[in-house]
Amino acid sequence: MRRSQVLALALVGALAVPALVRAQVSEPRPFVGVDVGASVPTRDNYWAHVHTGGAISPYAGYMFDEAFGVQANLHAALQPADDDNRNFPGEEDLTTVLGATVGPRLSIPFGDKIEPYLVGQGGIFGGVSGRLEDEFDAGVSLGGGIDYYLTERWAISAFGRWNYSFIKPSPRDLNNIPGAENPYTQNPEEAIADDIQWVTAGLGVKYDWRPLPQPRVAPPPAPVAQAEPAPVLPPP
Repeated sequence: MRRSQVLALALVGALAVPALVRAQVSEPRPFVGVDVGASVPTRDNYWAHVHTGGAISPYAGYMFDEAFGVQANLHAALQPADDDNRNFPGEEDLTTVLGATVGPRLSIPFGDKIEPYLVGQGGIFGGVSGRLEDEFDAGVSLGGGIDYYLTERWAISAFGRWNYSFIKPSPRDLNNIPGAENPYTQNPEEAIADDIQWVTAGLGVKYDWRPLPQPRVAPPPAPVAQAEPAPVLPPP
């Protein structure tokens, strides 16, 4: 994916927000939640640096009606190193990826309980430890999930995301590492650093300020028919 494509997606997301604001046809409301699950590198070169780890992503958003809204996420992925015993500095360090993204959300409710949704977000990601230390650049996060409401406002969620960033892991060439004490020959398609890609999937919890159902008011009782008074007869 080219940088221009990612920036275009982010721009489309930003331009969609005013349009969503104008789409108010029912009561708008905020929502918050957190997703927790697995983080799996999907590009060959990135998989040669790290393996499956964990991820957590708190989020907040605002629905302008039942279908259209905007959502912002914070991202944190922890991925253990692929340790091939090359013995270079930091080879076994845990890799940490942090990020922040924002974009439109499309929800498709089925009744009051089930709500599938899609999100498309652009933002920034940064590596703060391990094979991505001090790497920061633009990226996207695309995906969706299903919310299942246990009560009027609390829901559990299943989610999946595809993530892409212009961050490149280091060492940049796994077959040419300065200072490596035990050189290990990597497959050519895995050796040269490239933009990272990873997927996240798991479960979450969400609180949505949906309007609470109003209690049904009993109709007023029907008026009681009054008996007509007996006629007064004239005296004999």
